[in-house]
Amino acid sequence: MGFKTIFDDVATTAGSLAKSAAKKAGEVAESTKLNITIRSEQHKLEGMFTTLGKLFYEQAKGTDVRAQIVAQVMEIDEEKQTIDDLRTILVESTGKVICQSCGKGIDIDNAYCPICGKKQEPKLMFDDFDDTESQSDLSTTEPTALESESASEEK
Repeated sequence: MGFKTIFDDVATTAGSLAKSAAKKAGEVAESTKLNITIRSEQHKLEGMFTTLGKLFYEQAKGTDVRAQIVAQVMEIDEEKQTIDDLRTILVESTGKVICQSCGKGIDIDNAYCPICGKKQEPKLMFDDFDDTESQSDLSTTEPTALESESASEEK
């Protein structure tokens, strides 16, 4: 093995390690950004709860603020959903999923949550679908009970 071959091997390995380190650094940076965004949204949510408390205080004093309370509750629900969505993105970016029972991040292959013990639903991955299935095959399935109920309500 000549000096040039050894040098080429070292250069290839170093290049591969550098790419891997850069990819990992990017993942850490993205994870950090998501965590900062989640904390910011949580702080915003705390302010919304404070506002809701003030509205209930006004209601208790006899001021009619029911419409404002309802609007505030709806805003809180939207903010909580935003936080949940961000947490899902954060957890899934690490190759994990969120337990539907306790909300903790767990390995995607776990049949049971190691935190709460709840049986996990099987996860369908994009690769699980057969590429030969056409869209027309998918659209000819029978509607679910919920879809049937929705269609009958629209009539």
